[in-house]
Amino acid sequence: LVWVCLVFLGIKEQFFDLELVRDIYLIVLSTFFIMLCVLFYTWSITITIVTLLNILFSLSVSYFIYTFVFQIIFFPFMNVLAIIVLIGVSADSSFIMCDVWKVIKINDQAGSLVDVISKTLKHSLLSISLSTTTTFCAFASSFLSAINGISCFRYIY
Repeated sequence: LVWVCLVFLGIKEQFFDLELVRDIYLIVLSTFFIMLCVLFYTWSITITIVTLLNILFSLSVSYFIYTFVFQIIFFPFMNVLAIIVLIGVSADSSFIMCDVWKVIKINDQAGSLVDVISKTLKHSLLSISLSTTTTFCAFASSFLSAINGISCFRYIY
């Protein structure tokens, strides 16, 4: 009964925005717990902060492209879930880099810092690229979906 009233009164969008703002604490809470996992896995506050900055800068650039370059006004709720996906992908990339760094550091003890960084980037590039490509393919498949919740991830005018 409430849903029908919201649709017919034309306030569905305002109600939805209000509920979205009320649930924003869940995004903050999930970000906090994932960053806590990154901190305990890497034991480095620097890597944790850099991972968080990576997420913030990625969101800023993608929102800029979404609104100013493509000039898309409609911003569905499902796009907010991109924050959670981005947090997961960034944390995954951080874990891969840390693991490769540890292996290179153990196996190549005589190398300089520049050599270790170079080898770490060289060996982790493929794993990170494959992980990101898999996520991209999962979202790109939304172009084929007729389900409204899934189709909100695609490019909407």
